[in-house]
Amino acid sequence: MAVTTTMTVPPATMVEGPSSKKPSTSKSTAATLRSLYPRAARAFLHRDIALTHSLITSALVLLSSAQPGSDALAEHRRKWDILRLTLEVTVYTSPPEDSAGIPAPLRSNAMLSGASLISTLHARSVQFFTPFSVSSHDAAYLPGQVVVTLATASVKVNAPAVGRSIVEEWLARRGQVISPEAPGDEGYEKVLEVYCASILPALDEWEYAAEFLHYESEMDRDTKERLVLSLSALHTRHIAAEEAARSAAATASSSAPETPPSPSTSSRPLSPSSSSSSLSTTSTHTAVPATPKGRVASPGVNGMTPLSPMPRRPQEAQGVPSATTSRTVTPVSSARRTAKAPSFRVPSTSNGHANGAPTQLVPAQTTSPPGVVALLRTAIRPYLVHGLSLSHVATALAIVLIPLLSLVFRLRRRQPAASSTAAVSDVRRRLGVQGRAGVLRTLWDESLRAVVDTVRMGGRGLV
Repeated sequence: MAVTTTMTVPPATMVEGPSSKKPSTSKSTAATLRSLYPRAARAFLHRDIALTHSLITSALVLLSSAQPGSDALAEHRRKWDILRLTLEVTVYTSPPEDSAGIPAPLRSNAMLSGASLISTLHARSVQFFTPFSVSSHDAAYLPGQVVVTLATASVKVNAPAVGRSIVEEWLARRGQVISPEAPGDEGYEKVLEVYCASILPALDEWEYAAEFLHYESEMDRDTKERLVLSLSALHTRHIAAEEAARSAAATASSSAPETPPSPSTSSRPLSPSSSSSSLSTTSTHTAVPATPKGRVASPGVNGMTPLSPMPRRPQEAQGVPSATTSRTVTPVSSARRTAKAPSFRVPSTSNGHANGAPTQLVPAQTTSPPGVVALLRTAIRPYLVHGLSLSHVATALAIVLIPLLSLVFRLRRRQPAASSTAAVSDVRRRLGVQGRAGVLRTLWDESLRAVVDTVRMGGRGLV
């Protein structure tokens, strides 16, 4: 019914009619817009997107034929444009579940980014409010409430930089068109409030916002102080929220659950080679009890019984095998007992639990580096466990046995030559000595050697 009422007023009558009919035409248009607005507002509150968009389109048809800036329709033009902006931004940020019921113009906005959407809406509003007599569109003709709506929408769609440029352009050009005939209320204080309390904080420009309010000179003192206090409170809450987030992140990272060890408590290793706690510089214990130091373990809790001393002969130098782990604890010599701390040995039974044997003081064990045989055994063990194929055996023989045989033959060839060389040199040495010695010295040596040989043979029972 509202649309039918609008069609009864031809556009030609509103534009080309006599000047005496313009007031009555403006009054009828204002009455029609006044009746349509409550219906559109109720439809918007009830999320009836299609009806709201239809009523806004009908109202804009009436407003497009009127001269922008006229006192009679200035308020309606501002209200309907704000409602249109609010509807489009709401559908963009919170679209309904049934997208088929969204009108096509609103559905096409979903293809735009937040910055592109705000720029498009701003350009359309500038064109909508610029008078027909102005050759180019000017943002100075935008009402302050429309600028506030655009700036708030830019923060809502995460494009505060576009909202900042809109506000700064309006602040720079608004003084050029202010006149007694300028339409409506400018909303200067509301624009500055959104600019300093929403847009600049969203861009992390806290210092610039405070500086801007400090040098602002058009607002009254009370309003400026209120904005300064509001900005300070927002900044304080922002810092507190950041500190809370950092502390929560630190707490979450510090309280992250650690990966539990794979072996159970009952199968705890008893050898210092497999226990990292036994290799510390202050202790050489070969077993780590499940019960903390200074407490008596309860058999019902972990199956461990108290430990008591157990005699042990110091002459034992062989390892004591464990029934479960097949590991050994070898005592060192008695000379090292005074320099090392005593170690505790936990005798184990076949079921993996400690028996009723008391605590035994065993001298500390010192680990020695493995020998060559142990290293060779460790290197060969994987091949012996997994088995070798015929090709592997042939390769091993070719690589190991052939060089060894060659070395043995070479040593055997060198041994006779070395022995013959030594014999020849010995003969030469003796002949040289005899040649240099005199006849008496030679006779004396031979006589002495004969006597010595006779005594030796007599002592051995040969004479």
